[in-house]
Amino acid sequence: MPKYAGPEGLELFSPEALEAGEILSRWGKGADAVAARIDGEPVDLTAAIEKDSFVEPIPSSSREGLDILRHSTSHLMAQAVQRLFPGTRLGIGPSIQDGFYYDMEVAGTLTEEDLPRIEEEMRRISSEDILVERLLLPREEALALFRERDALYKLELVSEIPDEFISIYRQGEFADLCRGPHVVSTAKVKHFKLLSVAGAYWRGDEKNIMLTRVYG
Repeated sequence: MPKYAGPEGLELFSPEALEAGEILSRWGKGADAVAARIDGEPVDLTAAIEKDSFVEPIPSSSREGLDILRHSTSHLMAQAVQRLFPGTRLGIGPSIQDGFYYDMEVAGTLTEEDLPRIEEEMRRISSEDILVERLLLPREEALALFRERDALYKLELVSEIPDEFISIYRQGEFADLCRGPHVVSTAKVKHFKLLSVAGAYWRGDEKNIMLTRVYG
């Protein structure tokens, strides 16, 4: 029977493992949470906690929560670009000090004139309320997934990860290599603005291909 402890002396016993979000909700701490911290490690709200743990919310108003929202928004943007420009290959898309970006080999030409159209598609994906799932795939399954999608840059990154299992995030038809955590649904990403388009060499090496970087 797991025992969960929390801030302010909160405690909870359960005959079965509970998801982090459910634990926080029972304590009345889940309203503003975008993720949780389990014994100091950030996890998705959908993560099942199977052992005695100290559980804390990561609120959207915190710096860590804002980074998670921004990173989730970069995934939303990449999904929108792949819908509008089928065949686009994804590089990396982190949160940064003032927002986020994603580097992509776009199938076609993407300019700043396209940003409103991408934002519109992002809003459409948000309205679809798509579940965001974390998958821990055996290395060969992860490689097969990205081979099937012709995701050359993801294949390169996976080949450098020594772990036996690879963390993949999926939302609908979109899948990305990522450690997370992320929001539980695309509906949680509602406020964003795309800012500019620039060029960026893959992995910052001028010997590599020039990708399209979209900032938000």
